[in-house]
Formats: sequence, C-alpha cells, structure tokens
Amino acid sequence: MRVGRRVATAWQHGICDELNRLWQAKAYAEADAYVQELHAEWGNYVPVALTWIFHAEHFGSQLEESVARAKALQKIMQAHIELESPVFMEELRCHIRRTEDIAHFFQGTGETPEKRDAERNPLHSHSRFHPASYWVKGEDSLYYLAPEAIWGEGVMWRSGDSGQEKSSVAGLSNRELSWRLGVDGVTLAEKASISHELVRRLQEEGGAERIVRELLGPSVLYTYPDLVASLVASPKESIPALVSFLDAPAHKYDDKMEREMAIWALVRLGRADGEVLRVLEDCRVAHPDDELGDYAARAIDYLTRQAGK
Repeated sequence: MRVGRRVATAWQHGICDELNRLWQAKAYAEADAYVQELHAEWGNYVPVALTWIFHAEHFGSQLEESVARAKALQKIMQAHIELESPVFMEELRCHIRRTEDIAHFFQGTGETPEKRDAERNPLHSHSRFHPASYWVKGEDSLYYLAPEAIWGEGVMWRSGDSGQEKSSVAGLSNRELSWRLGVDGVTLAEKASISHELVRRLQEEGGAERIVRELLGPSVLYTYPDLVASLVASPKESIPALVSFLDAPAHKYDDKMEREMAIWALVRLGRADGEVLRVLEDCRVAHPDDELGDYAARAIDYLTRQAGK
C-alpha cells in the first residue's frame, strides 16, 4: 500500500490523529505501512522521528529499540539548539525513563524482545495480544510540542497550513478553551486550533509582554509552540519582554524550565544584540554547574555564530 500524498502533506497533529484513527479501527497493517513510508520519506522530520519511536513500542513491544530511537533523536536535537525546545525535551526525557522502566520489568520476567515480538505484534495473525485502542493516549503532548523542523546540513522549519481544524472557538471563554486542551478525545488538530485562538487573544490583550508572562501559565504544555511563534513574529516587542523576564528574580522555587523556555524563544528569534547576549551571560554565570547555565552558554554560541554568517 502507498500513502503518497498523505505523506507529503503530513503535519504532526495530522500524523497522530491519523494513527489514532487507524489504531481504533484495528487497521494495523495500514498503520504500519503509513509509518514505514513516513519514515522512509521524512525520517529526519522531528514528528516522524517521534512516530518511529512509538512504532517500535506498538509492533511487538520492542521497548529497547524504542529507547534507542528516542535517545538518537534526543542526541540530534541536543546538537541543534534551535531544535531543542526545553518543553519537548523534558517530555521526551520522561518518556525515555518510563519506557526504560517497563523494558527492565519485562527483562526481569524473562520477556525477551523476541518473545514480545512473537506474542505482542498485531501484524502476526497468531498474536492473542489486544493492543490499546489509541496510538498515543496520555502522551499526545509529545506530538503537540514536537518542533516542526527537518534536520540535515542545517535545520529547516516547515511553513504553511499546519492542518489545523477550523473549530468554532470564538464563543468559548479562555477558561473553557484551556479546559478543552486537556480533554481526552479532542483531536490534536482541534487542540492546535484552540491554542492558536488562546494565544491570539493574549496577543491582543497585552502584546509580547502578556505572551511572555504566559510562560508561567497553566496551559503552557499546549500553548508553548504558539507562544514562541507569536514572539518570533514581533521581534521588536519580544526581545525587550524576554530580556525583562530573564532579568527578573526567581518567579517561584524552581523556575529553571521557564527560563529555558524564554531562552529558546530568543534562540528562535536569532538576534545577537547586546542586551540578549548580556542576559544570557548573566544566566550562564549564575548557573555555572547546571543545565540552565549550559543551555544559556550554548544559546550564546549559537546566536554569535548566526550573527557572523
């Protein structure tokens, strides 16, 4: 079977929603063919690399292979800070830890990869294993947060229509929209539409300063890609707001993630002006022995190199 045009127009929300549809329909062979062709044609596209990770889990519980694929993606993204969304990377790290724990449990009970493939691969007609009814449930945020980028000699960002559903969100309050972001059964494409509307309203409400404050907001697990896109679209406003955010005292007991989120927005903006480099250097000096300091140092290096091109 060939999926042709579906592959060429696939976006991260559509990939996950399509695989959920196929999985619920128990169309396992079609799902396998879809993923195999995605991997063959778009293997260096982050959402497809993520799909390849889940493929190893769903077809025969090949958890060790899934972890190896996840760590390979992690290493690639760490080599390209412009890909290294801190929110996505944290979700990926959590997924790796959970998968490793389950793999160790299987190994301890004598469930080898070969035995699991024989008993748990839905492509095997003799398999009595009943797969879950969703391709991804509970971890769809990984798809949602996956950077829309292709790596190779450099990093290329996809642009154009992301396949967001045209849902009726205008009549819903911000509270109602935020609630729907966490509801099971709402497609990722619809969640993308909701996030886009929430961020649009925030932009209208208070510009870049309001967008930056939302880095501390309760819905940031879903709104972060749109928050960054909004900041990238208005650099004159965004850079002072992000610098001010990073200059502020700690927002709560442990705000390192929020500061990394602000730093990644500056990386995506790609401007190595004096205030940006100064605030990043302050972060590096204040956190010399932890991940935040390292992240700030790599951001300085990236922005300086970009300025020299």
